[in-house]
Amino acid sequence: MPTDLIFLVGRILLGGAFFVAGLRNFVNRERLITLMESRKVPNARPVTLAGFAVQTLCGLLMMIGVLTPWAALGQAVFLIAATLIVHPYWTFPKAEQGPHIGATLINTGLVGGFLILAAVTF
Repeated sequence: MPTDLIFLVGRILLGGAFFVAGLRNFVNRERLITLMESRKVPNARPVTLAGFAVQTLCGLLMMIGVLTPWAALGQAVFLIAATLIVHPYWTFPKAEQGPHIGATLINTGLVGGFLILAAVTF
Protein backbone atom coordinates (compact mmCIF):
# COMPACT_ATOMS: atom_id res chain seq x y z
CA MET A 1 0.00 0.00 0.00
CA PRO A 2 1.49 3.38 -0.95
CA THR A 3 2.63 5.64 1.87
CA ASP A 4 0.25 8.42 0.81
CA LEU A 5 -2.74 6.09 1.09
CA ILE A 6 -1.63 4.79 4.48
CA PHE A 7 -1.18 8.37 5.70
CA LEU A 8 -4.64 9.36 4.38
CA VAL A 9 -6.36 6.41 6.06
CA GLY A 10 -4.51 7.06 9.33
CA ARG A 11 -5.39 10.75 9.28
CA ILE A 12 -9.06 9.97 8.61
CA LEU A 13 -9.23 7.35 11.36
CA LEU A 14 -7.45 9.50 13.95
CA GLY A 15 -9.39 12.67 13.14
CA GLY A 16 -12.64 10.80 12.64
CA ALA A 17 -12.52 9.21 16.07
CA PHE A 18 -12.23 12.63 17.70
CA PHE A 19 -14.82 14.21 15.40
CA VAL A 20 -17.36 11.56 16.43
CA ALA A 21 -16.31 11.74 20.09
CA GLY A 22 -16.83 15.52 20.06
CA LEU A 23 -20.33 15.10 18.63
CA ARG A 24 -21.15 12.42 21.21
CA ASN A 25 -19.83 14.62 24.00
CA PHE A 26 -22.03 17.48 22.81
CA VAL A 27 -25.09 15.20 22.96
CA ASN A 28 -24.11 14.27 26.55
CA ARG A 29 -23.09 17.83 27.43
CA GLU A 30 -25.15 18.25 30.61
CA ARG A 31 -23.63 15.16 32.22
CA LEU A 32 -20.13 16.25 31.21
CA ILE A 33 -20.66 19.84 32.34
CA THR A 34 -21.79 18.50 35.72
CA LEU A 35 -18.61 16.40 35.85
CA MET A 36 -16.47 19.47 35.08
CA GLU A 37 -18.28 21.43 37.79
CA SER A 38 -17.60 18.63 40.28
CA ARG A 39 -13.92 18.85 39.33
CA LYS A 40 -14.02 22.58 40.15
CA VAL A 41 -13.27 23.70 36.58
CA PRO A 42 -13.84 27.48 36.47
CA ASN A 43 -16.60 28.50 34.04
CA ALA A 44 -17.34 24.82 33.51
CA ARG A 45 -20.11 25.26 30.92
CA PRO A 46 -18.26 27.48 28.41
CA VAL A 47 -14.95 25.68 28.99
CA THR A 48 -16.56 22.28 28.41
CA LEU A 49 -18.40 23.46 25.29
CA ALA A 50 -15.19 25.01 23.97
CA GLY A 51 -13.45 21.67 24.55
CA PHE A 52 -16.12 19.90 22.50
CA ALA A 53 -15.69 22.47 19.74
CA VAL A 54 -11.91 21.95 19.67
CA GLN A 55 -12.32 18.19 19.71
CA THR A 56 -14.88 18.20 16.89
CA LEU A 57 -13.31 20.90 14.70
CA CYS A 58 -9.76 19.59 15.01
CA GLY A 59 -10.97 16.08 14.24
CA LEU A 60 -12.76 17.32 11.11
CA LEU A 61 -9.74 19.35 9.97
CA MET A 62 -7.47 16.34 10.34
CA MET A 63 -9.92 14.16 8.39
CA ILE A 64 -10.06 16.55 5.45
CA GLY A 65 -6.38 17.48 5.62
CA VAL A 66 -6.82 21.22 6.23
CA LEU A 67 -4.52 22.96 8.74
CA THR A 68 -3.48 19.47 9.78
CA PRO A 69 -0.47 20.35 11.96
CA TRP A 70 -2.43 22.99 13.86
CA ALA A 71 -5.41 20.67 14.26
CA ALA A 72 -3.11 17.94 15.59
CA LEU A 73 -1.50 20.34 18.08
CA GLY A 74 -4.92 21.62 19.14
CA GLN A 75 -6.08 18.07 19.69
CA ALA A 76 -2.94 17.29 21.71
CA VAL A 77 -3.52 20.29 24.00
CA PHE A 78 -7.20 19.38 24.38
CA LEU A 79 -6.33 15.79 25.27
CA ILE A 80 -3.67 16.77 27.81
CA ALA A 81 -6.12 19.11 29.55
CA ALA A 82 -8.97 16.58 29.41
CA THR A 83 -6.75 13.84 30.83
CA LEU A 84 -5.55 16.00 33.72
CA ILE A 85 -9.11 17.05 34.56
CA VAL A 86 -11.00 13.77 34.04
CA HIS A 87 -8.40 11.09 34.77
CA PRO A 88 -6.06 12.30 37.55
CA TYR A 89 -5.61 8.72 38.72
CA TRP A 90 -3.40 9.73 41.66
CA THR A 91 -6.40 11.48 43.29
CA PHE A 92 -8.58 8.35 43.35
CA PRO A 93 -8.53 5.57 45.95
CA LYS A 94 -6.21 2.73 44.95
CA ALA A 95 -9.17 0.47 44.08
CA GLU A 96 -10.50 3.05 41.56
CA GLN A 97 -7.22 4.00 39.88
CA GLY A 98 -7.07 1.21 37.28
CA PRO A 99 -9.45 2.62 34.65
CA HIS A 100 -7.98 6.10 35.05
CA ILE A 101 -4.42 4.81 34.64
CA GLY A 102 -5.55 2.98 31.50
CA ALA A 103 -7.21 6.10 30.10
CA THR A 104 -4.11 8.17 30.91
CA LEU A 105 -1.86 5.69 29.08
CA ILE A 106 -4.15 5.61 26.03
CA ASN A 107 -4.37 9.41 25.95
CA THR A 108 -0.61 9.72 26.34
CA GLY A 109 -0.15 7.51 23.29
CA LEU A 110 -2.70 9.55 21.33
CA VAL A 111 -0.90 12.78 22.23
CA GLY A 112 2.25 11.18 20.85
CA GLY A 113 0.39 10.36 17.65
CA PHE A 114 -0.87 13.94 17.35
CA LEU A 115 2.65 15.29 17.86
CA ILE A 116 3.98 12.96 15.14
CA LEU A 117 1.17 14.06 12.81
CA ALA A 118 1.99 17.70 13.49
CA ALA A 119 5.70 17.10 12.91
CA VAL A 120 5.25 15.41 9.55
CA THR A 121 2.75 17.96 8.24
CA PHE A 122 4.46 21.23 9.17
